[in-house]
Amino acid sequence: MSAERSPSKLNAREAALLVRNNDSIVISGCGAAPIEFLSALAGRLDLDDVYLFHATAWGELPHLTEENRPAHIHFHAYFLPALARKLFLRREVDYAPLTFSLMERMYQTDELQADVVAVTCSTPDANGYCSLGPFLSYLPAAMKMARVVIGECSPHWPNIRGGAQVHVSNFDCLVDVDRGPVISKPIKPNDVARQIGKNVIGLVPDGATIQIGRGAIPNAVAEGLAGHRDLGIHSEMISDWIIDLVESGVVTGARKKSFRGEILTSFMDGSERLYEFASRCEKLNLQPIYEANNPELVSNEPNFIAINSALELDLSGQINAETLSGNLISGAGGLLDFAFGAARSPNGKFIVAIPSTAKGGTISRIVHLLAAGAAVTVPRALAHYVVTEHGIANLRGCTLQER
Repeated sequence: MSAERSPSKLNAREAALLVRNNDSIVISGCGAAPIEFLSALAGRLDLDDVYLFHATAWGELPHLTEENRPAHIHFHAYFLPALARKLFLRREVDYAPLTFSLMERMYQTDELQADVVAVTCSTPDANGYCSLGPFLSYLPAAMKMARVVIGECSPHWPNIRGGAQVHVSNFDCLVDVDRGPVISKPIKPNDVARQIGKNVIGLVPDGATIQIGRGAIPNAVAEGLAGHRDLGIHSEMISDWIIDLVESGVVTGARKKSFRGEILTSFMDGSERLYEFASRCEKLNLQPIYEANNPELVSNEPNFIAINSALELDLSGQINAETLSGNLISGAGGLLDFAFGAARSPNGKFIVAIPSTAKGGTISRIVHLLAAGAAVTVPRALAHYVVTEHGIANLRGCTLQER
């Protein structure tokens, strides 16, 4: 779109009318989905087929309801939302296995399609800039390729810095809405998660740059890092755990090689407290996920500690973070990106932190061999540290018998 042009002001129904048959539509994920546009799109009964793409997302999303779903919207997930698990089993949604660091190139080569992009953003400031708020991720690359870019503008949207700032000239139309992000409550660690966290913490030196996600184990790790100093954050996502680490002075980024002094991430998910913190934190820098997850950038950071979880792994070191009993329940995400990057970082560590069992101890999450149909998200050649509540195993360099 030309910098001289201003976007049209439309309502959600009018914005949905810009969609054509067979369009590929990319939207923001997590708590940032363009809810009003999606509702209007669901009402476009004159459309035969459109294809909707996004990562995990929450809220009132008509294409993820089990009943009365719009037949003309076909959802293809970059990372399967929990709401879509049953639909996937019924073959009513599909999944595109990919690793996040390649998404920009995949849009550029049309391996990923983006005819229409719809996002939620803040209202334009005095200089004409809107903030995409807590979800940047793959959106910049998709927006560059789109025929139409739609922004749902809210005065309640977090005004977050870095790459999340987008000039209003990048939009073809703006839709006024009156809501904030859909929030997620922090997950409290149980005793097993806290023991795993305690074991992980011993592998993290002062001055390290860390990557962790959201959930009971990341929250337990963050609690245990309270005594560390000069930690840096370089993570595809952050959640509420970041707040206390920054405000207590644990996270300074002072020893980081790239983005020194800054908290580098691509999207966030959490409570209202997180979004309020993000709006005022001058150290926070959102960058596209294909930049944040770039294995080369990660590998150039000394003492990079990637802390991730998984669904199961086998004794040879194959890591499955996608399927359970052969059924897809999540996605590959950036796990392979950080496995590669941390492996090449000077003194870097790739850690899989996982409870040893599930369902009250009746199922082992460490198996002799992954079953037929299980996804191998990270191959055994990249396995490094495995941490459970029982201890730590370093698999790097070990033979199959030693493992």
